[in-house]
Amino acid sequence: MVTKARSRGADVGQCQQRHSREGKSKVLRARRHLPLSQRIETLSIHLVLLVCTVTTLVPFLWMVSTSLKTDRDLFRYPPRLIPNPITYERYPAAFRDLPLVRGLLNSAKIAVLSTAGTVLSSSLAGYAFAKIRFKLRQGIFGVFLATLMIPWQVTLIPLYVTFSRIGWVDTHLPLIVPKVLMNAYGVFLMKQFIQRIPDDYIESAQIDGANHARIFWSIILPLVEPPLITLGLFSFIGSWNSFLSPLIYLNTASKFTVQLVINTLRTVYYTEWGLLMAAATIAILPILALYSVAQRYFIQGITLSGLKG
Repeated sequence: MVTKARSRGADVGQCQQRHSREGKSKVLRARRHLPLSQRIETLSIHLVLLVCTVTTLVPFLWMVSTSLKTDRDLFRYPPRLIPNPITYERYPAAFRDLPLVRGLLNSAKIAVLSTAGTVLSSSLAGYAFAKIRFKLRQGIFGVFLATLMIPWQVTLIPLYVTFSRIGWVDTHLPLIVPKVLMNAYGVFLMKQFIQRIPDDYIESAQIDGANHARIFWSIILPLVEPPLITLGLFSFIGSWNSFLSPLIYLNTASKFTVQLVINTLRTVYYTEWGLLMAAATIAILPILALYSVAQRYFIQGITLSGLKG
């Protein structure tokens, strides 16, 4: 029955977690007996990663630091990473002087809808390519993956002309629909993971009379939670941070995303750097919160999807 297949799937997930923990303990024991040359090599790799981490964090720390500086300290030389004195006045000013709340809501609407649609469509297509036998399956999948090699800039003008003719310009639809209907990376990610699920679960469910829709919802989805969350994070972050697409398609200020709202602080003659950094810090907080909550699933999804099935 489908219930038995789901319980088997749950057992597979528990086995994967147990094997992961056992693998970590074996790695730790093996590291204690590494020769000196390998230890030096490992230490060198960690030092390089540490330098890359610091390089990545410095711009973020500088953004937060600038948002807390007074106008007199913004261009002080030599610059200070830790402001003195610290002022928080720009954060309430960002909500008072900018339509920041509306921009956040517009960005949330676009990101949530595009993420939900991307996760659903990619998982369905990934299941079809991985477990359903049909003619020209490999050829269609190859053509689908070939779209990854087409730069987004090449399709920019044709898409704009198409959306203009159907009346989608100055709406949020061009920012949602293409990501939902055409996400080759998401389909590839889900297919690679679903391929690792044994066919025995699907065959036993089919013997009990379950169709593909029931198998997908009751068996496949519970087993692909990590890659689903990984794909959802990628999609949400990409939609939230998108700047060029909203800049091209949106003309009305009330429909601006948070990125376009922040961009209004930059003019030809003057830029309010302190207020801009405060608004940018506020805009990045939802991404940090989301990643902090889903970090464990994100790392697990990246690790498992990279394994050979």
